Amino acid sequence: MSFQFRPPQESDLPALAEIFNNEIETSTCTFRTDHVDLSNRRAWLEDIRRDNYPCLVIVHTIDVDDLSSIVGWCNLSRYRPQEAYSTTTEITLYIHRDFRGLGLGSQVIGCIVTEARERGYQTILAMVATENAPNTKFWVKCGFEQRGILKDVGKKFGRWLDVGVYQLMLSSY
Repeated sequence: MSFQFRPPQESDLPALAEIFNNEIETSTCTFRTDHVDLSNRRAWLEDIRRDNYPCLVIVHTIDVDDLSSIVGWCNLSRYRPQEAYSTTTEITLYIHRDFRGLGLGSQVIGCIVTEARERGYQTILAMVATENAPNTKFWVKCGFEQRGILKDVGKKFGRWLDVGVYQLMLSSY
């Protein structure tokens, strides 16, 4: 199997919507409950580009004819709109369920972190539903430290959910 990371293109949006919609339907990785469509993903990509945040898709090359598919993405986005938060970002990572456990998540996060440092960001936050222990352990393995837990802040699948706040400091004080 061959994988590469690159900035997203318009032609990637259907695959990104499909991956995201699967997570909306089946997991608490997102608290979103309604499906996204291509116009939603197009607006998302325009926002990322307008605000100049790093975003990489994970491309799986399928065969020697260079047939490929998008199997995930990672991006940074604005944490809060106030100027005082301008060097704090929030990270998003989604990988198609058939491609988890291959080390792609930590690899693409490494690339995003490098870009974040180059762009002068101070910190990256990951907001993670605490009920998914492998997911919380993943973020710690990637160097993020748990800074707190927000109790019962989301409700999905008929149950209240806690969110762990994980932080990666990119520069020293």
